[in-house]
Amino acid sequence: MTAAREGDRFTMAVDVELRIKFLGVTAYLYQLDYREVWEGGRLISLEGKTLDDGDEDFVRLTRVGDGFRIDGTGYTGPANGDATPTSYWNYDAAFDGGRWISTQSGKLFDMNFRTSSWNQGGEQVDASGDFETRLFYDADREWRGCVFDAGGVDCEYVQTDPGPAFRTLLQG
Repeated sequence: MTAAREGDRFTMAVDVELRIKFLGVTAYLYQLDYREVWEGGRLISLEGKTLDDGDEDFVRLTRVGDGFRIDGTGYTGPANGDATPTSYWNYDAAFDGGRWISTQSGKLFDMNFRTSSWNQGGEQVDASGDFETRLFYDADREWRGCVFDAGGVDCEYVQTDPGPAFRTLLQG
């Protein structure tokens, strides 16, 4: 994850590569590359491409008025402006509307959230609905990890180095 701020514009670029190996041979490969652009705390655009164990997906999202126009392999059409990408790093936006936009395919997900305590003042958010994941945030509500299904295998990602404060950077 890399982030940059220029004035009121904030850009988040994400590059994910996940390999599950069995006896030294890659049994599952997932690659996701996308870029989000935010202005004034509002998502303006998102563009991404994915290779999911041989299947290719894409998404292009642009803000149109108070909503979005999405063109992707999972969905093409409008979306309400309270929908947010499945990038998880932006706590303030992630749980507002109950609808997520796949950063992989543009598919819209209706979601429910249950929050509990985690790790010295942080929060664990169990997200369920059209899919399930568990997200972890520190006391400053910076995203620190998740548990997700990767080709039928539960994977857990937790940052060992806290890294930059993306949420704080977004807020300027």
